Amino acid sequence: MTSNLRSVPDSGADFENTYRAIQSVCILAMPVVIQLYATDRRAATGVCAASTVFTSLYEITKTIPANVTDDFRRRLRSILFYVEQICYWPEPSPSSTTTLSVLDAIILPETNQLRRQAVSRVQKGVSSFAASPEDEILPYIKKFRKFANRLSPSNGEHRKLFESAIIHPSADVDDYPDEVNITLHKVLDRHSRCTCEAPQGSSERHHARLQLRRPLKKQDKHFAFDLLLSSMHTSFGHWQDVELQVATHKNNSSVHFPGDNSDYQLQERSSELGPGYFCDLLKSELASRVCLRAQKSTLYELSSLGVLQNVRPGPSIPLRKIFQSYRLPSKTKLILCYIVARSVWQFYDTPWMASRWSSDTIHFFPNLPEHSMYFTKDGHACKPYYSINFNQPDQILEEYCECPSVIFRYPRLLDLCITLLELGTGRGLELATDDSIPARMNKNWQIAKALIQNSSCWRYEDFEYADFKEAIDKCLDSGVFEPTIRYEGDPQCLVHDIPKRRKILYDTVIAPLRSLLGVYQSLDTIDDMIPVFDIRPEQAPRVLPPQQTGHIPNTTKVDGYDRDTGESTEWIRCLQEINRKMRSEYQDVYESAHPIRVAILDTGYDQDTPFFQDMPRRRQVKGWKDLYEKQTSAVDECGHGTHTLALAMKVAPGAHFYVARITRDTEGMKNAPKAICEAIKWASEDCEADIISMSLGFAKENQEISNAIYNAVRIRSGRILFFAAASNSGGNDVEWFPACHSSVISIRQTNAKGEFSDNNPPVNMDGPVVYGTLGQNVPSAWLSNVIGEITKSGTSVATAIAAGIAAMMLLFATIQRRHSTCSPLGVDKLRTQDGMVALFAKMSQDMGNRTRFLSPLYFFKKGGNFQGCWRLMNET
Repeated sequence: MTSNLRSVPDSGADFENTYRAIQSVCILAMPVVIQLYATDRRAATGVCAASTVFTSLYEITKTIPANVTDDFRRRLRSILFYVEQICYWPEPSPSSTTTLSVLDAIILPETNQLRRQAVSRVQKGVSSFAASPEDEILPYIKKFRKFANRLSPSNGEHRKLFESAIIHPSADVDDYPDEVNITLHKVLDRHSRCTCEAPQGSSERHHARLQLRRPLKKQDKHFAFDLLLSSMHTSFGHWQDVELQVATHKNNSSVHFPGDNSDYQLQERSSELGPGYFCDLLKSELASRVCLRAQKSTLYELSSLGVLQNVRPGPSIPLRKIFQSYRLPSKTKLILCYIVARSVWQFYDTPWMASRWSSDTIHFFPNLPEHSMYFTKDGHACKPYYSINFNQPDQILEEYCECPSVIFRYPRLLDLCITLLELGTGRGLELATDDSIPARMNKNWQIAKALIQNSSCWRYEDFEYADFKEAIDKCLDSGVFEPTIRYEGDPQCLVHDIPKRRKILYDTVIAPLRSLLGVYQSLDTIDDMIPVFDIRPEQAPRVLPPQQTGHIPNTTKVDGYDRDTGESTEWIRCLQEINRKMRSEYQDVYESAHPIRVAILDTGYDQDTPFFQDMPRRRQVKGWKDLYEKQTSAVDECGHGTHTLALAMKVAPGAHFYVARITRDTEGMKNAPKAICEAIKWASEDCEADIISMSLGFAKENQEISNAIYNAVRIRSGRILFFAAASNSGGNDVEWFPACHSSVISIRQTNAKGEFSDNNPPVNMDGPVVYGTLGQNVPSAWLSNVIGEITKSGTSVATAIAAGIAAMMLLFATIQRRHSTCSPLGVDKLRTQDGMVALFAKMSQDMGNRTRFLSPLYFFKKGGNFQGCWRLMNET
């Protein structure tokens, strides 16, 4: 078919703020595009182009100002109209000169049914658009690029978003010449030896790290490598930023640096580094980028530049250690998989492969001047480096193993496949370490093959890409590489066609990764994309706090997306399904019922995180109050508040939420009592909240907070519910305040099966029963610089879920009271602490030792249907 790009109707209709509809379409479009790529590889080119259209549109619309001119409004309407055409692809849009039917239904729906129909129309149109030939998509790319240029003529960033819209997975790739790799290795091997501190004749070396990059950093015939070398072989006190230029043998007379068009003539602009001078250079801490030129095995120093690799002192961090404490989002995994695989391919037939490439030798560096390598100003971390190790001859990793008992004969390829599998699953593998090479290789090969087939290791890491696993599985098949081996005369005499083997590696692994990554990111800009790590904090030893020191009981250590996480995810999903069925069965009452109001007192929330890009969710948040910095717009610098709010919203999708920011982070809790008091007053009086959730705690009672709770209960005649986190300190501490307050329901954490965590405070065997609910390994939203969700554990997590359960049951009771003719349980009583605790007793199971597991799944299953559950609620 030909392009259906039509003229735009000229209209002066007011479409102020409807650029939000573009963002909604983009958010709906990306999962469709990714799914299409996974199911129809023939559409790869169009899919990559379409993905760039939607990601770029989303980025540029975030910068549109609130106040715009009439001319700009007309241009914005033009873009809206083209987006509408995509939504109806391949049919013409039925929109008139004054309406945009799909976009209007998304942002201003008259009914939920109309919005669902609009969403379905968008997904269908986007799928058809992405599957179209490249020449049909290009006219839209040009239109959107023109709009980006006019949006900010002086800023080239918007234009760059569309410059690489078409990704050709089969395009030829650049590569280092063989002599460049050999020269680089030879020069570093010679000059990294320490001559100033190490004893004469020793083999001590300066620690060296080579940055792995794509695309290649080159200009003309010169290749530039980024290196970091330690100032001394005995410590990591200072890392020197080094740029090492290597020229091809055909162009040894001059050297170029990126961004500089002039040639450096060796005899005029350089000086040869003599013995020992290289060590002095590294120790000098010059606060500059040392530029060197390699000619054969000799180094020449050139003019220095400004520092580009500004890393803090201390050792680099291996990828294996990253897995222990941090979770890598899918996009980060794809970027790292592609960079690592492509680097191995680039260096495959060179001395660089004599040492292992694994999660132990892929390293990262902290950035300066931030406090953590994983939370720089923009939420990103440094790029990957290879930890250079010049092995002794007896330690060299061979490329091929001739032992007859070995199943897979390519040790270097096996290491690569294992590293990629570790990246995909987000965890380091426990590999065999037998002294016998055949035994070690066979066992590790079996571990890799089993991991590919184990779907539970991938499901909860959001990395179930069939193409990825298929590529690794194929690479682990020795038969794929058999054509690269031949015998000449003697059957014992093997001849290896390494270039052919290298090409098979590219076609088998790198090309699929290139195509998969192209759906998310232009490959030409991948070197500017810095991997993101979602922090997974360690559980540090806790010192008993003094009075007035507050805590946000944030998380315990989470060791990856394990089975507990999967069960937690399923538990939440089942609750969402109950809510969906409730809404479907009682749609008339559900929509008109008086909403349950829930106040979350925490660190705020990040409204730009993907969770809140869904407009119905965004509209669920009805109130915001910043009692920490008086910000008028929603903000969260910690992530804790975003996590708890999103959890409560998942459990109670029919409730309205009010968010009070009472502190910035855990450290600020000691100064938060006044803000907490103000937040309680605001939530109970101004917002008329039915439920107040406090995922926080103090070691001892704070009288001001206690009085604020009493006053709220008195003013509301007891019809208000308070929830608070019990404590995460186990037997080292008593129950925290305000969880121990007489007007507050204290919540402990369990796993999805109801097993209480050891981190809960002790139970008073002479006191009342205590309630716990899901709070272990629960994924939820985080800050906007994070892709996907992160997993956390703690009584703070359980508190948010318990508050959501209370809101869910209050809404259920309100609906049933209007539908039922039986003697109803007083809904007003359910709004009191005694009434809700009585309901919790019916909704929970006795777990022994005066503990009860609060589980709506158990309750609704026991009731059989909604009417049966209503009867259970009214049983005396």
